[in-house]
Amino acid sequence: MTVKGKFSLMNGLAVLFTALAVAASIFFVFFQDEMDDTQSAVEMMADSLKQEFATDIREIKRAGVTEASFPELRSPDRQAVEEELALMFQQADDLYENLFILDRQGTMTAIYPPSPSLLGTDFSDRAYFKGVMATGKLQMSSVVKSRNTGNPIFVIAHPMRDEAGQIVGLFGQAVRFSVLQGRISEVTVGKTGFATIFDAEGKLIAHKDDEMVLSGKHTPPAVWEAAKSGNLHVFEFTNLYGEVSLGTVRPIEGTPWYLAVVVPKAEMLQGFISAAVWAAMITGAILIGFTAFLWWQIGKQLSPLEQMAGAARQAGEGDLTRRLEHDAKDEFGQLAGAFNSMQENLRRLIQQVAGNAAQLAAASEEMTANAHESADAAGQVAQSISQVAVAADDQDKIFTGALEKIAHQVEQVHQVVEDAKGHHRPSDGSGESDGGGQDRYAANRRDDGDNCCGKPQGL
Repeated sequence: MTVKGKFSLMNGLAVLFTALAVAASIFFVFFQDEMDDTQSAVEMMADSLKQEFATDIREIKRAGVTEASFPELRSPDRQAVEEELALMFQQADDLYENLFILDRQGTMTAIYPPSPSLLGTDFSDRAYFKGVMATGKLQMSSVVKSRNTGNPIFVIAHPMRDEAGQIVGLFGQAVRFSVLQGRISEVTVGKTGFATIFDAEGKLIAHKDDEMVLSGKHTPPAVWEAAKSGNLHVFEFTNLYGEVSLGTVRPIEGTPWYLAVVVPKAEMLQGFISAAVWAAMITGAILIGFTAFLWWQIGKQLSPLEQMAGAARQAGEGDLTRRLEHDAKDEFGQLAGAFNSMQENLRRLIQQVAGNAAQLAAASEEMTANAHESADAAGQVAQSISQVAVAADDQDKIFTGALEKIAHQVEQVHQVVEDAKGHHRPSDGSGESDGGGQDRYAANRRDDGDNCCGKPQGL
């Protein structure tokens, strides 16, 4: 890997790790902010819906209290009572399933819209009737099915009093469940969040899913516990669909009911993930752009180094003429100047070495010629020595021969002497004998003189 690649890789990794650390910190902060925003939104939505439903119920109650005080409703004339109920029903704009009157014994004495089959029916077993008669105060029922139509309703029961303040009967507002259910169904919290209303026992009164209410479902235990404990904070629980959700509970003022606002956690995480993906894409784009810029900048900074590498390769191939042109005052400029100086000094050194090599070659040739001459002279000397050795050998042979002759002559002389000693003795014929010996000695001397004084051979 090139230096440029290594620098780019190291800086890219450093930037990547830094970006990941920053992104993780940002995502964590963003997640916390998202959680806080979601909790705040859920709490604000719960407070707003609580006020709206409380206001709606308050208006229905107020209308019922006013209507229950009308003396026309206490008239023994059922037709007159039903006419008054009809007027109230029409003014309510489909708010009611019906309006009815019960006497002190719980028997229905009037109803609108008319339902003859219900007149005279005993409703004394209903909790709202018992509550009104026991406390003398307004009572609200859970969602029940209407005996007349079978539709889900809830009843707001008001005590009817005479001039003495004694309870003489009950005025009932059978409010359409669909009205309350429609309001709840219209509530949206985020994309999949919803609101629900349940009574003091946790039984659902209104839910976005009608079947949940009609089948008598109860709210999850965690929601019911929050309602009983008065916990108004956002908490995590599993809703009736099996989804992990965030929710909060608010009591609806003037009712025994509670409002719960629920947001599936997956939706919040989906929003966070979507934002995180966008943030990651933006971070990635910035990282790619920065890496490209870093690559270009590193390449620009390392360009002198690449030029030096090229010049070094040329110098290695024997070309020492290339100079680096980098006038910057940074380290690369100093390195370029040092490289140029080194190359110049190297060229001079090579020139000097080349000159010295030429001189050495000339001296070597001269030494070779002298060596040849010395060899020739040595040959001649050797030849002369050989000739001298031969002559010396010949001379030695001659000298040896001469010595042998001298020794022979000495022996002869000794013999002559011995012979001479014998002639001095008295005997006959001594003169002849002596004269003969002298003649032999003289002859030998002549022979020895010729051999001794002759010129040596070979010299």
